[in-house]
Amino acid sequence: MNPYALAGGLLLAIALCLGGASVGKRLERTEWQKKEIATAAAAQAELLAAQERYVRIQKFNEATARKASSDHEKAISDLTRQYDAARAAIRAAGGLRVSRAICAGPNDGAAAAAGAGGPDGAAAGTVALPADVEAKLLQLTQEADALAERLRALQAWVRGAGLYGPAG
Repeated sequence: MNPYALAGGLLLAIALCLGGASVGKRLERTEWQKKEIATAAAAQAELLAAQERYVRIQKFNEATARKASSDHEKAISDLTRQYDAARAAIRAAGGLRVSRAICAGPNDGAAAAAGAGGPDGAAAGTVALPADVEAKLLQLTQEADALAERLRALQAWVRGAGLYGPAG
């Protein structure tokens, strides 16, 4: 056998092995890149789906907040009208009054009992509150009712957003 042919065959075998290994590495790299591209595409699709969900949730929350805010503004407006009417009625009745017995000192008990009779006994048995006390009482009750309305609106928003209890 010819030593050159043997050396050539050996070199050819080595070249084929090295070439096959190189081709195998390239094929493996190509498969890995395909998987990487598929993973990136899946991640991109999930990101787009999450963004769409976020937009839907944001729109829902904005609509829920607008409705709760509108309902709250209407309730406060109604409350203000009711208090304006109540103030007018109180002024027409001569102001807020308390029992004379509350204001009576230890020596005024007989005077309070004596003033309670007669045709105008209801008015005679009471004392009008000072204007500033009356105004402060009305202001405090209006603030308390406004706070209750705010809490009702927040509760409606929480339920409307589906965060607690039945929506409605």
